[in-house]
Formats: sequence, structure tokens, C-alpha cells
Amino acid sequence: MDGVPLVTKEMVATWQTALVEKHSLRSLRRLLLAFRAGAHLHDAEDDRTYAYKINSPIVFNKLVVTCLKHVIPTFDHHLPTQTTGSGKPKPVNSGSKYTTLQPLIKSFLQNTLFLLKELTDQDMIYFVVRESEKAIRYLVGFPKIAKDLLKVQTRLDSTDSAAQETQVDANRLQFNFLIAPLVPLVQRIRPCPHHLILDYSHLVPSIGLQLSGFGT
Repeated sequence: MDGVPLVTKEMVATWQTALVEKHSLRSLRRLLLAFRAGAHLHDAEDDRTYAYKINSPIVFNKLVVTCLKHVIPTFDHHLPTQTTGSGKPKPVNSGSKYTTLQPLIKSFLQNTLFLLKELTDQDMIYFVVRESEKAIRYLVGFPKIAKDLLKVQTRLDSTDSAAQETQVDANRLQFNFLIAPLVPLVQRIRPCPHHLILDYSHLVPSIGLQLSGFGT
């Protein structure tokens, strides 16, 4: 026995409940540690030891779906959109609360990016692409991750084997992922262009997403 706890559906369900009902940072940290292990599950060159291990595709799917649907709303709860005196949104890249959450945000974005590179199942790729749109406002503080996400989106859009719906969504998201890393650069010269840090959800039409075979 290696002493590394095995992630179960019950554990993921408990973390999900704690996020939804209490916005628990403790459960958020545990969920993201498990997500990190899941994202690197099939990385043959990775010899690191993770806080959790996963040996079931059902648990893996449950973990990914739970993370992508509930982590960003938890970030949003702790980092609500703030406005200036003139009513414009402030950037989400500063403040004591942000400093606390920054490592968790970075971990989530990095592992979502890695997962997107590794996935082969088209339904899951489509799901990750759709749900990752919620993280747009948090990419401001991580321009390198934003650029890498744009590269992955472009690759998905140009891959012949990609599902058509994934290609369409990648097109819709490219504009968002392109402008996110530019915001910190503009800030160095003049006040932040707040219109670039909106929720962007209005740019991606809401469409029904059928997750055949995925738990919720």
C-alpha cells in the first residue's frame, strides 16, 4: 500500500455538496488536488506522487464534471465582481482574497489546460471547452495559461477528427482567450480597459449540453 487515498464517487459527492451549500475552501482544495491527479492520470512521463489516486473511469468522469461545473462558481462566490465608483467592473487580479485563492485558481486553470491536451473523447472535450468559458475573467492574472489555452483551442478547431460542435465552440471562445492575456499589458500603460473584463457569457450563446454517460 502506498498510503495515497483513493478517490471515490462518495468523496466527490461530499466535496460537491460542500461547495454548493457552503462554498467550502477546504473541500475546494481537496477537490482540486484530486483534479490534479485526474488530469495527469494518463501522463506516462509523469513520475510525481499526487495527493490522491484514481482507478475508475466513472470516478474520473464524475471528478472532471464536478470540477468544471462547481469550482468556478465557488471562486465567484469568494471573489464577486466589484465595480468602481463609475460602475465599471474591477479586474480580478488583486486583493487579499485573491492572493489567498490565486494558487487554487492557477492550479485549476493549469490542470484544465493539461486535461484538454490529453483528452480523446469528443464528448468530454466538448464539455471541457464549454465549461472553461466560465473561467475567462480569471485568465487576466495568468497570461501564459491564456495563450496556451488559445493554442489548444486553435488546434481543436483545426483537427479533422474533432467533433463539429467542438469546432464551433472553439471558434466562439478564441476571441475571449485571445484578449485575456492582453489586459495586464494594457494596464501598465493606462487604466485597465474594463470592458475586457466582463463576464463574456453574452458572447457565447447558451445552448443545451447533453452529457451522455456523465454523472452530475
